[in-house]
Amino acid sequence: MAIGEVGLDRGREGGDISMQEKFFREAIRLASSKHLSLVVHSRNSGREAIRVLLDENPDVPIDMHAYDGKSSSAAEAARLGVFFSIPPSLLRSEEKIALARKLPIENLLLESDAPALGPRPGERNEPANLLLTLKKLSEIKHETIESLGDALTQNAKRFLSGKL
Repeated sequence: MAIGEVGLDRGREGGDISMQEKFFREAIRLASSKHLSLVVHSRNSGREAIRVLLDENPDVPIDMHAYDGKSSSAAEAARLGVFFSIPPSLLRSEEKIALARKLPIENLLLESDAPALGPRPGERNEPANLLLTLKKLSEIKHETIESLGDALTQNAKRFLSGKL
């Protein structure tokens, strides 16, 4: 089980980021106290979300869902064991490709984020597109689809266990 999506969102509608951070910190502490994994949303606020996570230092697995921040910030968090889930937009996004190249397989998960983040702009996404993501990721990582699929399955099991 996991708590989420929680985090920070500087999307089109804006919002009070200080209020979001307060609730984000409370969700992080709740996840730690209950030994539940944490799914983090960080729209246009990846670096800030990672800063809060590093500050709170929860002792549970964390997944940065649909992360849209810089790969350098992601690499710092990955060194601490944070997962980054890769959506089907990997097929069209240079930022997602850079993220996938930079991070070790041990820190990657797949996600569909349906109905958004599909493999083609404007196309409604669906979970079946995870196979497209897996294929593209296997090309980027120079791994067979089978071995990468096995590794990502093990990552998902580790994430969902609630234990680091």
